[in-house]
Order: sequence, then C-alpha cells, then structure tokens
Amino acid sequence: MVWYLSAVFVATHSGRVRYRDVGADHPGTPVVFIHGAGASGAVWLPALRRLARRRRALAPDLPGHGRSEGGFTTLEQARDAVGLFCAAAGVTRAVLVGHSMGGAIALAAALAWPERVAGLGLVTTAGRFSVSPQTLQKVAAPSGGDWLADLGFSPACDPALRRAASATALTSDGPVRHQDFALLANLDLTAQLGALRLPAHVLGGADDLLLPPRLSEELAGAIPDAKLEILPRCGHFPMFEQEAAFVRWLDGLCAAAP
Repeated sequence: MVWYLSAVFVATHSGRVRYRDVGADHPGTPVVFIHGAGASGAVWLPALRRLARRRRALAPDLPGHGRSEGGFTTLEQARDAVGLFCAAAGVTRAVLVGHSMGGAIALAAALAWPERVAGLGLVTTAGRFSVSPQTLQKVAAPSGGDWLADLGFSPACDPALRRAASATALTSDGPVRHQDFALLANLDLTAQLGALRLPAHVLGGADDLLLPPRLSEELAGAIPDAKLEILPRCGHFPMFEQEAAFVRWLDGLCAAAP
C-alpha cells in the first residue's frame, strides 16, 4: 500500500498539480476523485484511507485550488484539466467520483471521453445548476466560507465535526469561490445525460440546502440505469457527515465498475 501524507506533484500543460495517490499496486480500475467548489483534494482523505487497502485512488487539487498551479473559468477547461492530470499520472481509464462542482466535471468528462470513464460516482451534485447574482456576491465575500458552512451541513451534524470538516472542505479564498460558482451558473447538462452508458451511482443528502435531494433524484432519472441513494440526516458533505455510509456507497460503485 502506498499512502502519501505530504504533497506530491505532477507536471501538466497548465502547470504543476498536487495530488494524493494511494494503493498504486492494487489491480482494478483506478478511482479519481474530483473535489467541489472552493475546496481541494483534501476532502477525500477519509475515502482515500479506506480505498488504499484494495484499489488505486487519486485525488488532485484542481488547478488554482489547494497547492495546484493554473486555473480555469469554464467547465470545458476544468474537464480538460482532469484529463491532463490523468494522462500525466498514467491513468488511461478511471472511475470518476465528483462532489458538487466536481460532479459536473465528471459528467462532462464521461460525455466527452466515454471510452476512458469506467463509472461515475456523483456526490451531492446535479445535472443542472442555477446560481443567482446574490449567491455569487455572498461566496466572494471574506465570510463566504462561513455562509457555505451554514448551508452545507445538516442540523444533525456534530458541531465539532462540522468545524473540522469546514476547515478542510472550504479552504479557498473569495475569488476562487466566485470563479467556481460562476462556472456553474446556468449550467445544464441534462439533455445530454441520456447518452451515458456506464455504471452511475448518485448520492444525495436529505438535509442538503446547497443542492437539494430533488436535484439528485432528477440527475439519477436522467442517466440510464443510474442508482440513487439519499442519506438521511446528511447535508452537502456526506464524506464527512456520514463517513461509514459514504464508504459503503463507494464500495458499491467500485463493485459495479471493477
């Protein structure tokens, strides 16, 4: 088993990308985790620790996030950044697991390169997004991370866990948060999703106020044969709020895309 606690970098055309890479010696299709808006690959640390025992898993910081160089302003640029990262890391085919904005990036990659995506794990995300000018203003403010935390976690979440998860999940500054949310404004992939032919598992949170569970239901309904699960007492961050249930869901996805 390989487990990196320090930063590891790979060079791409858009600059150096920091990533975490575990379980490199294991067989099976690698899993590439794509984080959400204003976050970094650190949100996937609990999942990486679990997967390290049985499958290769990689979690990059997207360009301009965490300690990765570069940046992006469109979904296509973000999608291509993931493709460049996979090529540089020697991953020719992967299961993509995307959270929130990362789910939209994973969908875009599966639509563009179906032969390279073995399965999709779509975590508290959607096929269409609507971001108001007021929301863009709030996330860009210095207090934008606190505002997202207020909406992002279930009332049932332990306060100490919420503080720790927020410190990991909401690390970017206002301009990066604004860039990410602006990318999602009025994005709608719904009409294209019927073309997907691969295992797709959708996970929603019953208490998610950022992307309510009805959007998870709509997303699963738009992808042929997609599996849907809505976690009770869970908000926008199931990898923290319901870690055991999240890992069980992840195991089911990996079994469907060996």
